Amino acid sequence: MKKFGYGYKTGIDLPYEKSNPLPTKKWKNKTHKHSWYIGDTISIGIGQSYWAISPIQMNKSFINLINNGATNTPQILKKISNEKFTFLRNKTINFKKLNKTYTNIIKFSMKGVALKKNGTAYKNFKNIKYKIAVKSGTAQLFSLKNKYNNKNLTKNLTDHTLMNLFIPYEKPKIAITIILEHGESMKIGNIMRKITDFIVKNKLI
Repeated sequence: MKKFGYGYKTGIDLPYEKSNPLPTKKWKNKTHKHSWYIGDTISIGIGQSYWAISPIQMNKSFINLINNGATNTPQILKKISNEKFTFLRNKTINFKKLNKTYTNIIKFSMKGVALKKNGTAYKNFKNIKYKIAVKSGTAQLFSLKNKYNNKNLTKNLTDHTLMNLFIPYEKPKIAITIILEHGESMKIGNIMRKITDFIVKNKLI
């Protein structure tokens, strides 16, 4: 996961950024005084349990995946003037090679999330005339030993919804990450659809 930037600061030009803890055997033993179990590996592998990351960290690692190992240090936009973008400062690009065999499988599967009938975001993107790739997700606020029904919880305890998207699919130029606090999957999909329609309509790609 270090190849995707996890465990490090993103380098974004904002003060007080902290690096997220990268869950390891040593980290768990030091922090929680417990051994590492097979179940930890499984839950960590799908982004649950001890994972704690920000949308900025997620977006940077997402770009790394899209570009098979090339990622930009995120920057805050200062202003837009005469269709030119001005950033607070310039940053270099980091390259860490990833295996295209695996990244291409992931990207192809993400295209199916939006364009295949069994995709979790198909209802939001079924009528589009352009090709994109999407990954939907959920961020749980707390855990219970027994299963719970998210609908029976109070609003402040319901899960957050996540969505990552890149466009266009063939030659990605824009990567978007959205987190909707206590939101619904259909709602976050509608928000993302409005953004991509705007991008295509205004020929920003």
